[in-house]
Amino acid sequence: MTGKPLAKLLKRIMTLYNIPETTCPNLRRKRGSGALQFLIRKRFIEKSIGEESWAEMVEESVGDDFNLQMELVAGVALYGDRASAIRWADKYQIPKHLRPYKIQSHRRCDEAGPSQNIKFEEKWPEPEVSTKYHQLKLPESEIHLINDIVSFNDFLESSLKNVFICGMDCEWKPSMGFRKCELALMQLATFEAVYIIDVLNLVPLLPEASWDRFVDKIFMNTNILKIGFGMDGDFSVMQDTLPCFRGLKPIGPGYLDLLCLWRILVHRYNFEFPFAGDAGSSTNSESLNRLIELTLDEKLDKSDQFSNWERRPLRKSQIIYAALDAYCLLEVYEVLRTKAESQNIPFLEIISNTMEGDESEKKTGKKNKMRSQKRV
Repeated sequence: MTGKPLAKLLKRIMTLYNIPETTCPNLRRKRGSGALQFLIRKRFIEKSIGEESWAEMVEESVGDDFNLQMELVAGVALYGDRASAIRWADKYQIPKHLRPYKIQSHRRCDEAGPSQNIKFEEKWPEPEVSTKYHQLKLPESEIHLINDIVSFNDFLESSLKNVFICGMDCEWKPSMGFRKCELALMQLATFEAVYIIDVLNLVPLLPEASWDRFVDKIFMNTNILKIGFGMDGDFSVMQDTLPCFRGLKPIGPGYLDLLCLWRILVHRYNFEFPFAGDAGSSTNSESLNRLIELTLDEKLDKSDQFSNWERRPLRKSQIIYAALDAYCLLEVYEVLRTKAESQNIPFLEIISNTMEGDESEKKTGKKNKMRSQKRV
């Protein structure tokens, strides 16, 4: 047994017997190399990850492994980004004679001086300015970070009073195959504000009773409609991280999955979206990004999606991204509602049936379930 089957078997054994990764350095290096190549592809080929997010994840992937550090420098240099390759080589103190030939002749970044830019021949094109990204309509003052006991209790007591509908989303650090995903943030959006629950900070601060109250006031409350997209994925991570969510499923009164609603409207009612979207786009699938195109005629900027959500403090761009991910669900819901009503489609009846767990819709969406990507 070799290659992937052996790696999978080792991973199962390590999980079963709680064996630390440090006892299997070769497996750790193999997974790190796979994660690194994945990140390089996202950065230089797909161009789907922001520079800061990429740097965070790359640093996490290579760790203190010298071979992976060398692989990183070689990969970056290969794609023509000599300045970044030199910075990484300097950071990890890679000897000059071990550096890729393309950067051996260049001086160290600190030798070039702070006022001089390191120049290189190959240049990648700047991002297309014509790309129309969806922006958060709320002012930044209405994004509230809930990260301590006081703000958590205030949120539970007053923030969702007289709120009957909210968008919900979650963020977690990509596991890259190293460990199970753990919930870092939970976002709850109303039409007036977005509340970002910093689960990572709050878990060691709050007693179990506080989390139980959180679930009772929001997730067990059928008077608040929680709107999500591909909610099973979020709830799976929520349940793995917080015991108070175990046994709770995003179905029934109080929950609406826009992915299910989308399928019903299209397959049963020939719903016509207000916009066609980009037919040649990579988002031409059952994804939230595609739904944003069809309803709002814009795309989501996903450059911060794949980032280290466990690093504190969060970057401003991460906070705005997280807020928009939840708030846009409310905007999509409103467009679907108004357009459905204008097409004489019984929207409220459909919502009710969807929350009831319509069996025929489960069959309709079964074929697409494994292919649908919630967070693309």
